[in-house]
Amino acid sequence: MLDKKDISRLLHFNPDDAVAVHGTSIQSVKILLDTGMLPSSDLRWRHLQPEILFDYKDGCLYLVPNKSKFKQFSFYDKLGNSKILCEDLLFYAQFGASRNYIISNLDFELSDDPSAYITGDGWYYPCGVSEKPQLLIEAEGHGMTETEFRQVLDDAVNIPNGVLVYMSDKLFNLGITYECDTEITVDVPDGLPLEYILGIEPLGDYESDVLNKMLSKQKKSISVFL
Repeated sequence: MLDKKDISRLLHFNPDDAVAVHGTSIQSVKILLDTGMLPSSDLRWRHLQPEILFDYKDGCLYLVPNKSKFKQFSFYDKLGNSKILCEDLLFYAQFGASRNYIISNLDFELSDDPSAYITGDGWYYPCGVSEKPQLLIEAEGHGMTETEFRQVLDDAVNIPNGVLVYMSDKLFNLGITYECDTEITVDVPDGLPLEYILGIEPLGDYESDVLNKMLSKQKKSISVFL
């Protein structure tokens, strides 16, 4: 767990100083706080959706750039306007949060990508009308009812909102690649170290509650040694 100084820095910052932002889940932020490294893309199920994830690269972190900070880059004119970038960012954050909520609340190793069960409007079963989706079959094999499984999907859409992770200008020390008008990437196969991160912003009550519980436990641990 990071020390109090690092955590305070992450929670008290000026977002206008950020050069880019990553939308992610509270689960990824927990890894950051525990290890000092923000994990890169999770592509363990890419082979199941090659038509969707064919251009996503192992070990990369996908970021939405603050266009005003990229005037020195050759791709500056290709970047989209701030309003569009903000909308995409919030979508990425909630989508990733829903996906990781499902992973965290199904107590078994998933063989199917949970993002296949999520759309921008909610969740759906990726199968025929009279068929059962793979995750439901697995959940029932682990003792869950279909009602309980559906509840996890409902909660995954309605409870988490995600977290925004803001990047400092130290990011410019890494190799930055232009992907499209809304995305840039950095190649960080072992994760992005804490030193490149300016701050974190929880987007909902769920994320704030998880973060507060983590910080509360950390304060209790520190008090033992005082």
